[in-house]
Amino acid sequence: MSQLNKAFPDIPLSGIGGIDSWENIIEYIMIETTSVQVCTAAMWYGFDIIKGWLEHLEIFFREQGYSSFEDFRGKANQYVGTFDSLKVDESIVPELDVEKCISCMKCFISCRDAASNAIQEPKLGEIDYDACVGCSLCVQVCPMNAITMVRKS
Repeated sequence: MSQLNKAFPDIPLSGIGGIDSWENIIEYIMIETTSVQVCTAAMWYGFDIIKGWLEHLEIFFREQGYSSFEDFRGKANQYVGTFDSLKVDESIVPELDVEKCISCMKCFISCRDAASNAIQEPKLGEIDYDACVGCSLCVQVCPMNAITMVRKS
C-alpha cells in the first residue's frame, strides 16, 4: 500500500485484507490508506464487532491526543521499504512437524502466493530448500505451530 501511494499519490486507496482488529485499522491508516474495508471479521463475529473497534479507536485517539486519522495518516511510510531491500537469511529454513500438521494447507498457499513454492506437501514434510527464501511466512500462518525455522545443515 505504501508503495502504491508513492506511485499514485492522487488516487485514494482502501486497505482491505486481514483486518480483524482495531489495531489493523490504525496500521493501514499509518501506511496512508484513505479508508479500510472489513469483510471476513464481520462475517465471523457479526457487525457488532465494529462497535467495539470504534470504542477502542476513540480511546486510542484520546490517549494519543489525535483528533482525526489525518493526524497520523502515512506516519509509518518512513519505515516501509521495498521487497528488494529485505535482508533474508537463506540459511534459515522451515522444519515441519508432521505429527502436528492438520493439512490445512495455509503454509502451502502462503508459500505459493509469495512466489517461493518451496513447500510441496506439508503433511509429508516435503520442502524444496533450494526454493525457500527463509521468509518464515509459513510459520506465521500455521494454526498448529507445526513449523519452526532452523539453520540449514
